[in-house]
Amino acid sequence: RSLKLHVYDHCPFCIRAELVLGWLGVPYERFVYNYGQGADPSACGGTGYGPTEGPVTLTGKKMLPVLEGDGVPHPDAMRGLPESLEICSYVAACAEGGQRVAPATGRGDLKDWIDRFSPVNSKLVRPRIIKVPIQDWADPRDVEYARWKYTAKQGFDYAA
Repeated sequence: RSLKLHVYDHCPFCIRAELVLGWLGVPYERFVYNYGQGADPSACGGTGYGPTEGPVTLTGKKMLPVLEGDGVPHPDAMRGLPESLEICSYVAACAEGGQRVAPATGRGDLKDWIDRFSPVNSKLVRPRIIKVPIQDWADPRDVEYARWKYTAKQGFDYAA
């Protein structure tokens, strides 16, 4: 079976899908997209480019990850299976050799740490991630779109 995983390198949901594929030893081909591609400038404060390109060609939305391949279930009018948890569930169900992904541990100490870290996470990550030399930010318009999105949609202040 030939699988293709469409991702952004910086996206935690894409990383989740890649981790499960890796843990289960499932071979796949990786396609990385520029972050601003597929964003409609008329709806994104003039940022973004190619509103009918990139991940939009897979699902009609600017959304990754998407798993594509023979036998991979997908909604009508979509070329692949979107949503990281759906991808993980599908891959785990099809894994050969009885390999499985361990369930959540329910550890309270981990939940407490995540709860304490969450308020500072974006303050530490957002200003730095757009400087990482990966495909996601290869075009200056990708960074411009990310800055617009996280400022306008999520209230992040890059100047703070």
